[in-house]
Amino acid sequence: MDNFIPMPPQENVAAVSPQTEVILASGIEWGNDYEHVRYYENGKAGCLAHVREKAIHIFKQSAPVRWGELTYKGKGNESEFLKCNYIAFQNKPYTEEWYFGFVTRVEWLSDGSFKIYFEPDRFQNSFYNVVLQQCYVEREHVDKTADLVGINLVPENLETGEYVDNASDARLLNLGPMQYCLSASADENGTNIVPIINQGILSGLTFTRKRKYTDLITVIQNYVKSGNGEAIVNVYQAPEACFQTGKSVYTEETVKPSTIDGYAPKNNKLYQYPYCYCLVHDGSGIQHTYNFEYGKNGKLTFQVYGVMFNIPSIFVVPREYKNYGGLTSPFGFVVNNFPQCAWTNDSYQAFLAQSTPLWDYSKKQNAISQIGNLTGGLVGALSGNLVAGAESIFNATTSTYLLNENINAQKESHDLIPPTAKGTSSGSYVAAALFGSQVYCHVMSVTAQMAKTIDDYFSMYGYATHKIKVPNITGRSSWNFVKTVNCGLHGACVTDDINFLQAMFNRGVTFWHTDDVGNYGLSND
Repeated sequence: MDNFIPMPPQENVAAVSPQTEVILASGIEWGNDYEHVRYYENGKAGCLAHVREKAIHIFKQSAPVRWGELTYKGKGNESEFLKCNYIAFQNKPYTEEWYFGFVTRVEWLSDGSFKIYFEPDRFQNSFYNVVLQQCYVEREHVDKTADLVGINLVPENLETGEYVDNASDARLLNLGPMQYCLSASADENGTNIVPIINQGILSGLTFTRKRKYTDLITVIQNYVKSGNGEAIVNVYQAPEACFQTGKSVYTEETVKPSTIDGYAPKNNKLYQYPYCYCLVHDGSGIQHTYNFEYGKNGKLTFQVYGVMFNIPSIFVVPREYKNYGGLTSPFGFVVNNFPQCAWTNDSYQAFLAQSTPLWDYSKKQNAISQIGNLTGGLVGALSGNLVAGAESIFNATTSTYLLNENINAQKESHDLIPPTAKGTSSGSYVAAALFGSQVYCHVMSVTAQMAKTIDDYFSMYGYATHKIKVPNITGRSSWNFVKTVNCGLHGACVTDDINFLQAMFNRGVTFWHTDDVGNYGLSND
C-alpha cells in the first residue's frame, strides 16, 4: 500500500469544461515543404491574425484536439471543407498556447460530418522559441544598405556567356600627341656621344624629337649628307608621355557603369567581376583586366609614367588599386610597341660626303704632279733628253688621270645604287594608324539578357557568403534566403523540432516578411 499515490477526495476535484477553439483556413500561402516560410516579427500572434483572416470555419468542441486527425460534426458543406489547407487550435483551459498545422486531407463522412487530417507546422509552432547560433552560412541576402560594390567578393561560379562593350565610346588614356624621334650614336657632325646616366641607366645615345615629321626628315638628311647616316640607331614615333621623364599623367576616372548593357540590376554584385570589368588595351594585342570593386569607391584611375631610351616606353599603373598605388603597384604594365620606322640612307650622298677629302687630295696631287712633271720635262728637254722628258710628263699625267677616273667610276657606281633602307617596320603600324598608339579603357559586361538571368538568381537566393556567422533572416523588406552548413540553434522545444529546423536551414529556406509568399515581383529593398 505504501506504493500507491494518495488520491484526493472526489469532492475536491473541480469539473473542467473544455473550451477548445479550432480555426480552419483556406489559401494559406506557405506549404509543408518548408522551402518558403512566413516569418512574423511578433511571432505566433501575427500568424494567428493571418489565419483568422483566411478562416472559412471556426468552431469549438468539448474534446481537446490531438495531432493527426479530428472529426467534425455540425454545420458546413463538403465544398467548403475541401478547400481547407491550414488549421489552428487552442486547447483551453489546459493551455493558452496556439498551435498551427497543415491540413493534408479532408474526408467526407456524412452530411455535416467530416474527418480532417493534419500535421504540425513545425516552423510556426517552434521557431519563435529558439535562438539561432553562429554556423557556416553558405548563402544569404545581405542587408540592402550593405549591398555595395566590393562588399562581397566570394565567387559565384555562374555562367556569364559572351561579353560586350558596355559603353559607346572607350575612355582614352591621354598620352599626348605623337612625336617623331631618332636616336643616334653621334651628332649630325659625327661627334661621338659621351655616355651619360639617363634615368639611372647608362646611355651612349643622343635623342632628337620633333613635333613635325618634316623636321625629323631634315635631321636625317643632315646626318646622311654629312656622311654620318650609319650613326642613326633608330627612328620611331612615340607619344609625348614617353618624354615626360620623371612625371606622370593622371587620366580621367573610369567609373562603373549605371547599367549592364542597358539593364539596371537590382543587385550590386553585377557591377563586379566577372559580370562587369574594365579592359585596358593599346590596340596591338596588349590588354589587361581591372575590377571596379578593387578601385576606390568603384572608380579606376590610371597613372602613366614615361621612359625615354632607345626603345620609348610608358608604364601604366592603376592608382589606389587593391590598396597599391604609384610605381610600387604590381598591377601596372609596360607599353613599348610604338612604331619603329624605316628610313633611307642615300649611298650616293654618303659617298660624296665621305669622298670629299679624297677629291681635295686628288685635285692637289694633280696640280702638283702637273707642275713637277712639267718642270722635269722641260729640264730634260733642255738637256737634250726630249724623249725622256716627254715620257715623264705623260706618265705623271696618266697616273693622275687614272686616279680621277677611279674616283669618277666609284661616283658613277654609287650614283646607280638606290637608297638603302634602314630600320624595320614593326607590326605596331596598325595600332598607330587606327588607334594613334594610345591606350584605351573599355567597360566590358555580360549581355543584358544574361545580366537579367543572374540578377534574378541573386534576387531569389542572395549571394554566396561562405563565412561563420549568425544567419541573417531579416534585413530585406519582402524576403530573405538562407542556406547553412551544420546550422546551430537551441530553444524551448522538443528535440525532433530542433533537428527539423536545422535540416531546414541546411537545405536552404526563404523567410518571407509579407503574406504574399512567393511573389518575387515585390520590392525587396
